[in-house]
Amino acid sequence: MVLRQSEIQPFDRGSGVKTIPLLGKWNAEGNQVTTGITIFGPGTGIPLHTHNVEETVLILEGDALVELGEQTLELTEGDATWAPAGVPHRFATDAHLLGLRGAPRHAHQLRDRGNRGAPVSGGPRRRT
Repeated sequence: MVLRQSEIQPFDRGSGVKTIPLLGKWNAEGNQVTTGITIFGPGTGIPLHTHNVEETVLILEGDALVELGEQTLELTEGDATWAPAGVPHRFATDAHLLGLRGAPRHAHQLRDRGNRGAPVSGGPRRRT
């Protein structure tokens, strides 16, 4: 399979954040990872959340602030994070991130902003 970023429709995550879904259950049945590029507008972010699988994120471009478990760190291009399943994390500020999750059936759980425990979308729907 070859994926061309220019041919993939991004989905809006709200608040100036969008994700370009690359590989997942929507286009590769039986895969064991979910990948996508998330683009943050200036001053934007994603709420504190967890996954039911581990996740690694690579900063492709720009700078980011990450809250990972009990730590809050500043990151820049080339820096990467790893969050074990169940560890709360969030990213903020102006950056492009490549996210890799460890299973095709991952789930997000919000941890703040009045949505404690509410599931949110993990990617686009499977193409038929």
